[in-house]
Amino acid sequence: MKSEGKYLLVVTSEGTYLFVVTSEEDIVGGGGPLASGCSIMVEREKLKVVVVLVVMGPWTASLTMAGEPSVQFIESSYLGNFMVAKGKTLTMDGSYSTLSLAAEKACSCRIACSSYKLCVAASTVPDIDDATKVNCHLSDKGPTDSILTDDPLATYYFWQASVPSQMYEVREDNLLYMMSQEASNFNTSKELCEKIPGHRLTLAGGTQGALESRSCVYALVARCRRTLDAGGRSDMGHGALEIVSCTQLWIDLHRKDTPMTPDHWGDGTPYNSTSTSEIAVTANDETVASSYRMSTGGVLFDRTYDVSYHTLCQANIYGVEW
Repeated sequence: MKSEGKYLLVVTSEGTYLFVVTSEEDIVGGGGPLASGCSIMVEREKLKVVVVLVVMGPWTASLTMAGEPSVQFIESSYLGNFMVAKGKTLTMDGSYSTLSLAAEKACSCRIACSSYKLCVAASTVPDIDDATKVNCHLSDKGPTDSILTDDPLATYYFWQASVPSQMYEVREDNLLYMMSQEASNFNTSKELCEKIPGHRLTLAGGTQGALESRSCVYALVARCRRTLDAGGRSDMGHGALEIVSCTQLWIDLHRKDTPMTPDHWGDGTPYNSTSTSEIAVTANDETVASSYRMSTGGVLFDRTYDVSYHTLCQANIYGVEW
């Protein structure tokens, strides 16, 4: 879409990033190390900025964006990789310490958290008694072990290391994927993803349309199929997701009692309307309503909801169609 406004080009030792400045205090970036105006002031020296070019006059550029990211993902060698979720906050009981900060320095909360060995998550929320202050809640628990509440003025930060995962990576469809450390039943797997702000159990439906053929699920099924056709010889590399996805991973795909074939994705999209249905082999052995897992050779096996497999969550960090 067309967007008018101020643009900020930042060249750092970690890469080059283009940000759209929607206000003097807010800079929106997809995956870059800076997420707000005060981030520039606080982190500029730490990130070894080589060049900062601000185009102050309004001008028009063509941007390919489908919507807002479900969560912001910030890669930082100094602070460690972390995510930012707007509108979420820790409860007082869920934090081990609360700091009072000047409102204009709210982003210092995440700096404070990174400075404490125990801290793996933090949130900022306006002080109801003093409009010039914000409360910075520090926590030694990640989102899956915390109770978060909604507050449109709050911001929740959680470090990647606080999520019980054995893998976090961006895949073919520009979505971020997380694979759990432990196996669990379907309902627990779905709840795990929903506890992490901006995440959901993986599906390949939604509004993607033709883009679905480039989805992670489609790609993994296709690769597993090629491995099977090659007599079991892997052409998939040695990534953790490739190896496990050809064994057992819950995805948000379901079927009814009858007929015993995949019926719909978790968002209601009919299975047969997506490209995955054109290449996937399905094994339909259960006699009751079931969910599916990706398995050996790219086969989608139906399984009752109480069986345990690994969880595959996805998050939309670039605001692409999903």
